[in-house]
Amino acid sequence: MYYLKSEVTAVVHKTKRPANRAKPSAERRRNPRQRGSSIAEFGPALFFIFIFAVFPVIDIIALSFNYTACASLNDIQLREAVKLPKSIATNPKGPVLGTIPDKWMATVLGGAAGLVERPLTNVDYDPSSGNMYVQVSTTVTVRPFLNIPFFFKVPGLGAPATFTVSSSRLIENPIFAAQ
Repeated sequence: MYYLKSEVTAVVHKTKRPANRAKPSAERRRNPRQRGSSIAEFGPALFFIFIFAVFPVIDIIALSFNYTACASLNDIQLREAVKLPKSIATNPKGPVLGTIPDKWMATVLGGAAGLVERPLTNVDYDPSSGNMYVQVSTTVTVRPFLNIPFFFKVPGLGAPATFTVSSSRLIENPIFAAQ
């Protein structure tokens, strides 16, 4: 009989919770109906993440692409203006002001830039310390890749952005500045 009594006590001890074990957390004690509240908050949170984080980052990446594309246009124009006489370089129908921007706009780089209007270019000659420099400034207005309605007045996010790229270089033949 004593043998039987010890078996019963052993079974009782197995079902009891040990003293060193922690109590169940609040999450485990929660009602199963309360667990769906996190999925209900996911939709609005995702909306705010896309509108205020993902889409503006995409627009800023596109704006930096547009700036890089316009900087390459300015570099091409400057390389050509260095080799030409002033009368040809400042001619509106010449290669620097006319032909190069038209051909650039027809390329993939110029077409993907999202131009609002044709690029405006200004060519100036600067005699400095006995050397002759030519400076080419290209002004470009680009539209944003995505129009975000909450940022309708911010250039590059909801409104067109205008920037000017300017660079100068030493003329190859200084006589060209007088021609």
